[in-house]
Amino acid sequence: MSQALHNLLSNSIEAGSGGVISIKAHQRKKKVLIKIEDSGQGIAEEDMQHIFEPFFSRKRKGLGIGLYLTKKIVEAHEGKIQVQSKIGLGTTFLIQIPGG
Repeated sequence: MSQALHNLLSNSIEAGSGGVISIKAHQRKKKVLIKIEDSGQGIAEEDMQHIFEPFFSRKRKGLGIGLYLTKKIVEAHEGKIQVQSKIGLGTTFLIQIPGG
């Protein structure tokens, strides 16, 4: 899970351009919820359906495996990952894993 969180934070830092990144985690019933939000550039709507695919990247030097691996790691922990994003407003990743 630390690699998954590292990937998400790295993406937030790269997209943030000095903006705000917030990380929140809490336990609800028998689940742990982790929310990573940034005030970066956001993800284009047409890219949203592809961001977890291997080798998909809009970065000049991106390999397109970070979010793919992040999703696989979360799923290996029997969890789920979701994303919400708006161009110019930032991106939020929500991770839900069993715990408690």
